Amino acid sequence: MQTLALRDGNDVVVQQMITNYGDRPVDYSAFAVVVGQARQERLVSALPAGKTIIKRYRFTNIDVKPGQRVRAGSRSWRGRGF
Repeated sequence: MQTLALRDGNDVVVQQMITNYGDRPVDYSAFAVVVGQARQERLVSALPAGKTIIKRYRFTNIDVKPGQRVRAGSRSWRGRGF
């Protein structure tokens, strides 16, 4: 998983690239969190082996502070996440 967070005016846009390096399809629940905002989640359903999917999140009208961090990750529906 690779994650990138960018400012767009008063918004924060988070992009996750999730790649399945395994040999069979996988299912994940991906998420992004900005302090003071509701957690956002996206489903990754039956991502084929060797394929990549991009998930985007937009946190609107927030006061971004210097050094503020975005937390992002994923959890497997069946077993380990990353």
